[in-house]
Amino acid sequence: MFDNIFKTKHTLTDITSHPLLNAEYGIVTFLIISAILTIYISLSVTKGKPENFSLFLYIVLRLARLLPQLMIFILLTFLLPLLGSGPLWAEVVGSNVDKCQTNWWLNMLLIQNLYKSDQMCAVHTWYIALDFQYHVMTAIVVLVYLYNKKAGIILNTIIIVIFLIISSIMIYVYEVPPAIIHTSRTEHFEKYFGNLYHKLPPSYGVMKPTFNITKSSLTIIWIAILAAYCIPLWDKVYWSYGRPFSPAFATVFYTLCRVIWTVCTSLMIWLCISGKGGLINTFLSHRAFVPMARLTYSVYLCHAWLIWYFMGSRRHVMDTHMYN
Repeated sequence: MFDNIFKTKHTLTDITSHPLLNAEYGIVTFLIISAILTIYISLSVTKGKPENFSLFLYIVLRLARLLPQLMIFILLTFLLPLLGSGPLWAEVVGSNVDKCQTNWWLNMLLIQNLYKSDQMCAVHTWYIALDFQYHVMTAIVVLVYLYNKKAGIILNTIIIVIFLIISSIMIYVYEVPPAIIHTSRTEHFEKYFGNLYHKLPPSYGVMKPTFNITKSSLTIIWIAILAAYCIPLWDKVYWSYGRPFSPAFATVFYTLCRVIWTVCTSLMIWLCISGKGGLINTFLSHRAFVPMARLTYSVYLCHAWLIWYFMGSRRHVMDTHMYN
């Protein structure tokens, strides 16, 4: 199936490819943005009054955002076997369609990452379930915050600490590597990734502190953020060559990388909305991103079709390259 298989080591150890291979942090970013937007909108709609908060609307509006497109995606997935053929068509496309025919209802309940995850319909939809589960958790934080700001922040902190502890224990027990290393064994990833404790729960979107920052201090902060981003982006450099790691170190390092990414992204968002984003805020706020932002969910769902079709209909060997 693959040509030049001996290039695999070079491909996976090439440091220029590591940021692209670390797609996990893109999901972390989406979860952070989702949490902040959820809390911001909730506080804006309720105007800070708990009696204005409707848990029913809070849940229903989120389901209305997620389920219709997910339902259409699954229904259209059933048609894929009719749209092509190839040596691996049954193995790639057929197997994925079979899982959807059997377990589509788990996706509709948004629990596919918690139950029968090894037979998940469209494995990439685990993120959607996780996002909704965190959305429900965030409602508790928002409601407590509306009654008592200090209590809400304390509760949010407690939840984050608990999740970090549970996640760290799972990393240690399942011997998860210090980073997502594509040359390592994968059975522990099935137990760890996609579960409720893998990512950080509701962020500090309820907080909008204001500080007076000098221009020189602001420059230092931005340099520190960009430098800190390099740690998780190139977290697999040392271990991609097959070097051994200790479970204790992996637990600390992997957990630390996710915390660094979360803190840096949250801080960057805060600087931008506080008018201290400079050129970065100007770039990220450009109107050209608006139509793309509105299409991201649909594109995320449908990109699996392209992968399945490409792999299933392939009639010649593929060059071992990260873009394949």
